[in-house]
Amino acid sequence: MSDKEVICTDEVDPLNFENQLDLKEEELLSASCRLVKIFPHVISNYDGNDPKRIMGKLDMEMFVEAYRDKATEYDTQDMIRERASETHELWSNIVRAANLQLDPNADNAPFRPYRVESLEILKEELGLTLYRHIRKAFREVRVAAKYRVHFRPWNTREDKEANFDSLLTSLTPTWPLG
Repeated sequence: MSDKEVICTDEVDPLNFENQLDLKEEELLSASCRLVKIFPHVISNYDGNDPKRIMGKLDMEMFVEAYRDKATEYDTQDMIRERASETHELWSNIVRAANLQLDPNADNAPFRPYRVESLEILKEELGLTLYRHIRKAFREVRVAAKYRVHFRPWNTREDKEANFDSLLTSLTPTWPLG
């Protein structure tokens, strides 16, 4: 055995690992949203018309891509888009319903208002990327309700979702950190 090999005798529960990852991702998103609440000028130029910035919003194109990846030679683009649309609508409705039943003061993280088996089946059939996208939507819904921030923290220079570091960097001219 080389010194780079690792032997693990304990069995790792993938769902538990995903849960721990969800908790850490939720903590980072919560911190980002708190920064946005404290320093609203970070998103001051946002008019609210970009759907990709809404917390918990599922991206239809990710569903289309997942179905395209598993398509057969007999599947037309219309068939792929129709299947993707049905699955997108199903999970979007589950996310919306979760938003309505959520108690923002409860500390039941990770937030799972769905049948775990259903999402596991989706992961097997449509892949890890889409699975993680949906789990992220549930995290966002929970954080949005808790902090009453309904738009994703955004890096306007790069036109993409901001991570915690980029939010801190955007504050540097206003608030000296060093």
